[in-house]
Amino acid sequence: MRLRARTAHIALAGLIVAVLATGVADAARGGNLLLGRSNIASGTTSLNNTGSGFALGLHTASAATPNLGVSNTAKISKLNADLLDGLDSFAFQRVNSVKVLKTPAAGDPQTSLLTISGLGSFGWACDSTSNEARLYFNKLSTVSVVEMTQQRTYDPPGGGTGDTTTTVLPLSVTSSQHQFAAVAGADAIGRWTIQLNGPTTRVYTATITLTYNSADLHPGFCFAQAASA
Repeated sequence: MRLRARTAHIALAGLIVAVLATGVADAARGGNLLLGRSNIASGTTSLNNTGSGFALGLHTASAATPNLGVSNTAKISKLNADLLDGLDSFAFQRVNSVKVLKTPAAGDPQTSLLTISGLGSFGWACDSTSNEARLYFNKLSTVSVVEMTQQRTYDPPGGGTGDTTTTVLPLSVTSSQHQFAAVAGADAIGRWTIQLNGPTTRVYTATITLTYNSADLHPGFCFAQAASA
């Protein structure tokens, strides 16, 4: 009797091993995935959902446990992530820059220089009547107020380092346009570092340089260089 029971146990164990081995082999050849176990494939495994919803949902019992693990640092094409270290992409700086030359003209109209997303734009003019380059900020009509802090360094025509002046001025721009102090006279240079913010907590920084009719940098032209982040 004991011999029969032992033989039956051995036969059952052998059957289990055979089933498990068959399952692993089937998974490797394109059979069912084995949950909770390692699966091996010799080619790419694809999942196509022909209905609605996600093609694949991954969940863990703990919020501290990643829903997905990869084996290396290779870039995964077209895998978009909304958060990086807990920060939305909106929190990261985007840098825009431009360089522009203009010939001085009588009554030169304002032209666009730099756009600040969601707040407004900077424009500039190069007026040969008043012999000056001038910077403007044009506020969006949908924004009630733009707070600014500007630092302006000014080098007048023919001046040395002793003639350089720096001013720091806080501004609340409520009108549609704000006009900054002019850069007057040939080879005069004005440099601004301007921080701007509006209804949101996002703070932008713009750096702008204007030169009127520069004989050194660009002879016969007004020069503007601007960047924002």
